Amino acid sequence: MFQVNDKDVKKLERRLREINEKAIPFATRATINEMAFGSQKLARQEIQSKMVLRNKFTVSSVRVDQARGLHIASQQAKMGSIADYMDEQEFGGSKRRKTGRSVGIPTSFAAGQRGARPRTRLPRKAYQMAQIMLRKGQKRGANARQQNAINIATNLGGFTFLDLGKRKGIFKIDKKGRPTMVHDLSRASVRIPALKWMKPSVDSIVERRGEFYAKALNFQLSRLG
Repeated sequence: MFQVNDKDVKKLERRLREINEKAIPFATRATINEMAFGSQKLARQEIQSKMVLRNKFTVSSVRVDQARGLHIASQQAKMGSIADYMDEQEFGGSKRRKTGRSVGIPTSFAAGQRGARPRTRLPRKAYQMAQIMLRKGQKRGANARQQNAINIATNLGGFTFLDLGKRKGIFKIDKKGRPTMVHDLSRASVRIPALKWMKPSVDSIVERRGEFYAKALNFQLSRLG
């Protein structure tokens, strides 16, 4: 004859109640947060592999706002960048010069990667626009004026602006008078392609949600004993 111990039944009821009221909400919250931090880690890796970075801020700008509370329906965690320009990197866009007629695009030569397409490094310090000092009057002009600008830059071993029709920009002139473009100023706007640093990271983690939830449930069960 099967006998039921009333104390054991009470204990089972209490354990089930604890699982429903506490353990499961703890498990769902832990799952959401682990997925958010996992996405953050992958997103930072995507950024480092896909972008030319000026400093560490872009990577560190990817933050997590954790899920809090035990009300399952309202639990949510957020992962994203606090830098406004990262939206443009994720979804793409266009860059238009605010003043003047063109957008400056550093060339691969400026980055020490002559011929590379696309360049994968930032311009070397000596070739950054802020470091280039142009003489007054070295702007749009006739071929004679452009040749004069080349001559001046050659003597200085420096830079000059040249308008070659379809191509115009800042050129480095060597001692033999040969120009090499450093900053391309040919376009009024530049299309910024979508790099998708966030979506692949989130998608990869979401595929593992069952694994994270099982881990969180097992942890809660081990605590209940």
